[in-house]
Order: sequence, then C-alpha cells, then structure tokens
Amino acid sequence: MTCIDVPGVCPGEKLIAITVPCPAAYMNEASNSYALQHLSDAPIDPYGYCH
Repeated sequence: MTCIDVPGVCPGEKLIAITVPCPAAYMNEASNSYALQHLSDAPIDPYGYCH
C-alpha cells in the first residue's frame, strides 16, 4: 500500500507498507518510494497487483 496524506489512514504522511508479499508488491513499493521522493516520474503501482 502506498498512502499519501489520506485522512484517517496516514494524515500528513507518506507511507509505504507491504501486506501481501508478492513480486508485484515489492516492485511497486520500490518504484513508489522513488516517485514519492520525486526521483522518478513513474505512476503509482506501475507493476499491477498481486493475484
């Protein structure tokens, strides 16, 4: 999960948490961490979802 300032979930924070360990989750969150730091222009969760 990538949470960017969502009221009641992660207000005022940028939070990345992996709850379902699968390749897509790890690749998404690694990519998202770069995107949140403005080091990449990749979209959030570019690798899809765990199946």
